[in-house]
This record gives sequence, C-alpha cells and structure tokens, in this order.
Amino acid sequence: MLLATAVLPLHDVLAALVLLGRNVTGPVVAFFNYVQEEWITHQAAALAYMLPIMLQIAYYQ
Repeated sequence: MLLATAVLPLHDVLAALVLLGRNVTGPVVAFFNYVQEEWITHQAAALAYMLPIMLQIAYYQ
C-alpha cells in the first residue's frame, strides 16, 4: 500500500499514510526531505511547482 503513495505530491503523502493507518510517516518524510534537498535542483523544484498551475491555465483557456 505504501507504493500507492509514491505518485502523490509531497504535501499529500502524510495524509495518505494517515489514511492507510501506517506508522511510517517519520522515515517516509525523512526520505522525501532528503531527496528533495539533495537531488532536486532549485530549477527542477520550481518547475515541478509551476507545472500543475501551467497545465490548469492551459486547460481552462
């Protein structure tokens, strides 16, 4: 069931884990924080943040 949370945005992972009733929020959050801080560049993070907004704007036009 944890694999199902792998495709969620980072801000939804904690809520999904609570709903699943798993007690792994600490290690999962630590892992995602490590990946975000060490492997995702600032430009990629900005693009990942803006992409859903750009897609939503394009969809409504």
